[in-house]
Amino acid sequence: MESPVGVAINPDGRTIAVSGPFSQPDGEAPQRFSIEEYSVADGTRTRTLFTAENAAGTVAKWTLIHYDATGRHLLIMGNVYPLSRLEDGQATVLVRPETGGEHSPDPDSPDASLQEMFAAW
Repeated sequence: MESPVGVAINPDGRTIAVSGPFSQPDGEAPQRFSIEEYSVADGTRTRTLFTAENAAGTVAKWTLIHYDATGRHLLIMGNVYPLSRLEDGQATVLVRPETGGEHSPDPDSPDASLQEMFAAW
């Protein structure tokens, strides 16, 4: 298993969010990748904050995990996942992926426009 790419410590100093274990792409089942939370005090996994599926043939990784000042929200992005806000296990996409990208809308959809910012962090 590779070292984690995305890591962030909660502002309260009690937990850390880490790119979670992922399944290697095998060409059949979609790959899963996650963000796991661990206790700083003893290193035990406390919960899974978020998980996503990757149908592409590349290894998916979280490239950005960042807590806000309250520690209740995360800004996340992966090499196959768009820039998003994570709150209570729900991801809200902040930037629409470029047309033709892994997570882009169907080209015939009315949502298929240039890359667009949906919300501010």
